[in-house]
Amino acid sequence: MTTMPGASIIASPSTGHEADGLISQSFAAHRLPPLLPFLLAYMSGICGFFPATRFFIVPYFLPLALLLIALYFTRSKTREFIIVLFLAGFGFLAPALPDLTRSPNHILNHIQEGQTTSVTGKIFSSPRILKDRT
Repeated sequence: MTTMPGASIIASPSTGHEADGLISQSFAAHRLPPLLPFLLAYMSGICGFFPATRFFIVPYFLPLALLLIALYFTRSKTREFIIVLFLAGFGFLAPALPDLTRSPNHILNHIQEGQTTSVTGKIFSSPRILKDRT
């Protein structure tokens, strides 16, 4: 039986034979990092943005706890540590991005929630008139 370079054959401990051709490849150099620290960091930023989760139990407890857990998982890897900090910052800004990128004359900048609003203006093009609709 031939194996790929860097692969090892899993042997059955009781018989010493190959265990039905099971091949375990060593992916130490090609393995992707676990996603849990990155998801925790992003959730930390999102929880830091919203007041309901920001003041959960103790002020800033949930966002800070999530960020510290994510940093603990990446404590020995500088590149992943930097990515975790970046994702936490991006998670904090992500809910505000639609407001930050909206033009100043957008209708949402001129209305208030819970109040009636009237809009006046000119019709840019006449509406389509369909025979089967009123």
